[in-house]
Amino acid sequence: MAITNSYINATLTTLYTSISETAVTSIIFCNYASSDLTDADTYLDLHIVKNGDVASNENKILHQLKLPAGETFIMDSERLVLANGDNIQAQTTSPATVSVTISTVAV
Repeated sequence: MAITNSYINATLTTLYTSISETAVTSIIFCNYASSDLTDADTYLDLHIVKNGDVASNENKILHQLKLPAGETFIMDSERLVLANGDNIQAQTTSPATVSVTISTVAV
């Protein structure tokens, strides 16, 4: 099992690129902004992009998911199997306040 950690920007950010075949076992998003701040909530878009394609509405799996300040969202009920070169991309409306942890395992 492997763990990848990164931040999500206001522009599309590649969070993970598969090398050979991998299964994504969980994705954890954390908005670590202080809940005391005004407008600390953020909205998240997430894409699962096939090798050679670009992020678009066709491969978007989360659209404007509200992630309140101080909250965590966990995706772990379904597994995503990615082929070599497939990738996960995301963007938020509040850059530098959302971290992501992706857990994968080779298939």
